[in-house]
Amino acid sequence: RLGFKALAELLDIPQERFYVFGTEKREGTGQLRGSDWSILEQEFETPFSKNQMIAVPYGLDKGEHYEFFEKVLNTIDDTEEIIFDISHGFRSTPVVFLMSLFFKFSIGEPQAQKLRVFYGAYEAGEEPSEVKPGSNGKPYNVRNVALVEMEIIPELLAWVKATERFTKFGIASDLAKLASNDSTLGNFYKRLELLHLEIAYNTVQTIPDKVDQVLEEFNRKKKVLNTRHPLHYLKAPISNMLDSIHGGSKAEKLLKSAIFFIDTERYGQASVAYREYLTALIDECSGRKNQYMADKLLGLLAQNESKDKLWKERSEKLFDQVSDWNSNLAVDLQAEVKNLMDLRNIFAHAKQTNRLMKQHEMLVEMIEGAKHGKWLPLLNAPIGDWFSFINPWYQKNEP
Repeated sequence: RLGFKALAELLDIPQERFYVFGTEKREGTGQLRGSDWSILEQEFETPFSKNQMIAVPYGLDKGEHYEFFEKVLNTIDDTEEIIFDISHGFRSTPVVFLMSLFFKFSIGEPQAQKLRVFYGAYEAGEEPSEVKPGSNGKPYNVRNVALVEMEIIPELLAWVKATERFTKFGIASDLAKLASNDSTLGNFYKRLELLHLEIAYNTVQTIPDKVDQVLEEFNRKKKVLNTRHPLHYLKAPISNMLDSIHGGSKAEKLLKSAIFFIDTERYGQASVAYREYLTALIDECSGRKNQYMADKLLGLLAQNESKDKLWKERSEKLFDQVSDWNSNLAVDLQAEVKNLMDLRNIFAHAKQTNRLMKQHEMLVEMIEGAKHGKWLPLLNAPIGDWFSFINPWYQKNEP
């Protein structure tokens, strides 16, 4: 008669671990009577405590839905496993209840390791084998009914969370964990783990290779990853990631990486990738293939306000050399490098965090400018002369 009574016997769940949600009687609406709580004692033969019987509204408007939501969050405690029976009640009840549980999981309150959802398929049961008197005086039919475990619900919840973290933030660790729990996928999870680490550590030169490896693994698993498997539908997002980062010179890959991190809201990594982009671009434009010197050049250019007199003078002289070639780009290049240094101090050393919003806006603007070719004039710049200024011994010590 009660799905959760069968579950109690099947899974050996003590009665004190039950919470039963029932509807409240709605005054003035004859058809909407409240739940008959006497059925509990009749079936279990032991009374339930008051705090185990949770009266909720019928859910006929948004306010009643949120009242139900509130009672779910204030009732379900932290536990290793939650078992939920949706055999009884209105069709809307399990939807609101499950969404409330999903919200509770997302804020990290419970330490629930497992969610199991059961449904007593009454309509699919056998013909009545017995008739019993009900508590309201009306007899009811007893059937043999299958208890169906809805394993797809917690599994899809996990896939929803993992997919959202991946598509929004480029975080593949949750997908890797799900893949590791699926024996049919073999070592596919290792590919996803490596991709996650490459993105997390901003190793922009090798990210495209890792994406290629994941896509190759997708193709090897065609039979397993049919249209019934959630991972089948992630081939397109991963391909899009490949398209957004793959191809071009080292500088171009770094710029694409900075754009990717901006789009996925990983701003600290975006600023690092953008600084590396400027360094690689100057190095490539010089034809020197000495990124160390390019990095030193940018660092010196930003020292025009240094307290050290010697550094300040050298910075100003370098700025004059760059200005002789293109005064506007000299101003912009110096400003951008200084902004990147300031931003790094903010997120790495928590200095002047009140400026974070302004610096963030500047970062987005800088990357947008680079995306539209702002720094292409550097291709014709006399960068070799600038290197010579930084280190007079550079030419004779050139490898």
